[in-house]
Amino acid sequence: MFVLFYLGWPWPSQDHVFPGTKTRFALQNGVETYPPTSTGAGTDNEDSNNCVDFSTLSIKELKVAISRANLQDQTQGFSEKREFVELLTTNANKNAN
Repeated sequence: MFVLFYLGWPWPSQDHVFPGTKTRFALQNGVETYPPTSTGAGTDNEDSNNCVDFSTLSIKELKVAISRANLQDQTQGFSEKREFVELLTTNANKNAN
């Protein structure tokens, strides 16, 4: 937190909230960049999920990937990250074959 106060808060309010569909990103000089495994990088290659290590994604990123794969109905009752990872991995393997 010290770094944020030293460099300043880049958003217009102290309680700035992003939409639930926004994935992890960095903002530098007004430019948003995304980590390589992020599903929010804005590339059209997101359908090649079989090359993504889903275990490295955050819960938020996993939920976005599940939504994009239309698998939401299969997540009812999920409470562990590994359940989301297993669902996406199984789906990616099924689509790869």
